[in-house]
Amino acid sequence: MHACAGDVQKFCQGVEKTRFALDQCLNKHAESLGPSCKAVRAEFAKKVKENNKCYGDIQKYCSDKTNPKDINECLKTNEKNLSKECLAQKDKRIKEMKPCLEDQEKFCSKEKLGKKSLAKCMLENSSKFSKACSEARSKFEAKVMKKQPCFKDAILLCDDVKKDGKKLEVCLGSNQDKLTKECKDHRQKIDDKISARNPCYLDAKKLCDKERFRPELLNSCLEKNESKLSKLCQETRTLAARQQKNIKDSCAADEKKYCSSIPKKGAAVVTCLKSNLGRISFQCKKALTD
Repeated sequence: MHACAGDVQKFCQGVEKTRFALDQCLNKHAESLGPSCKAVRAEFAKKVKENNKCYGDIQKYCSDKTNPKDINECLKTNEKNLSKECLAQKDKRIKEMKPCLEDQEKFCSKEKLGKKSLAKCMLENSSKFSKACSEARSKFEAKVMKKQPCFKDAILLCDDVKKDGKKLEVCLGSNQDKLTKECKDHRQKIDDKISARNPCYLDAKKLCDKERFRPELLNSCLEKNESKLSKLCQETRTLAARQQKNIKDSCAADEKKYCSSIPKKGAAVVTCLKSNLGRISFQCKKALTD
């Protein structure tokens, strides 16, 4: 493009400054280009013909196309008429870009999947894959596993619910003995982090696993299992109940005045009272902040 800088300035004012757009512009003015530009473009075209085995087919069937996407679509439409060299190069590039495509079609075609997901089928048949596919998948899995240590466990053990976070958590919990060490360690770190903030987290996970994602059912479940709860959880629940009673007794008038239209569920009323902290009574404010 440096050799054609003057020609670009002369013929391609207002053209998008991309290699492809400028090349198309210079093609339209091929006969009027300067000697140095013509020579460089001729040499470049020669190299393109040598490297791109579909060059002749593009000129023959897709000469009216102006961008790579349209050219690829055109070649696809005319696939039956393409040269053997072009087809061979296309197949080679597809294998390089999608090294598992043949293995996928061989072991995990739609007819063979049944109710399994493609991801599960690929994992189950990974030992049968070609060397190129195995290497590509190893790199992919290593990258994913750094961020999602339970990636394989979710697919192999919880394939039907892996896209639902809550159901997946329950499923992994019910398959604790089958989890990989990486997944177990990852889940333990999460448990430690959450339980440090919520003393009843591990109790809920152990005794109320199915209810723990539904607050309206969790509290009832914990009440039924009160005697089985850890001492710290029991103390936390007792303190919370005392605080709730204190708020209810101290804020009855303020709740009626400022939050009468708020649903009496969860922490909605408390949130409403806190949003009116500058207007509520002293005893209510004290109950909320103690």
